[in-house]
Amino acid sequence: MVIIKTILTFLPDSITIMSNLEYHSDPVNKIMEPSSSLLTFFNTAFMDSGMCLKVENNKEIHEPILMMFINSGNDRLMTAPRFHINLGKSSSLELFEHHVGYQIGNFSNTSIFISLQENSFLSILDCKWIVVAQ
Repeated sequence: MVIIKTILTFLPDSITIMSNLEYHSDPVNKIMEPSSSLLTFFNTAFMDSGMCLKVENNKEIHEPILMMFINSGNDRLMTAPRFHINLGKSSSLELFEHHVGYQIGNFSNTSIFISLQENSFLSILDCKWIVVAQ
């Protein structure tokens, strides 16, 4: 997984984006683990990448954030990213999750762990695979 932190991202200063390794390395962050559900354990068994978005307290993000996953290879793949989304008190965020690839039959088993503080709001729109003709 590539996390792009350039001028192209246009993220407000009140949003922190980090890899899962960065997120897990900081003891301040709440590490959310799967419940005792067998299905949850199965869904998280093959996780190999991911990221975290953190929004500060009292911040309303008015522009939606696009998380785009691009499979540019010619092979059919299964990906299993894990995301942590932490919203501080009285904050809000709208996310669009979008998957694009060249092959029919790609599968993304995304798991999202969400932490909402008091009076926070999160909206997620999931646009699954769109196959681009070659």
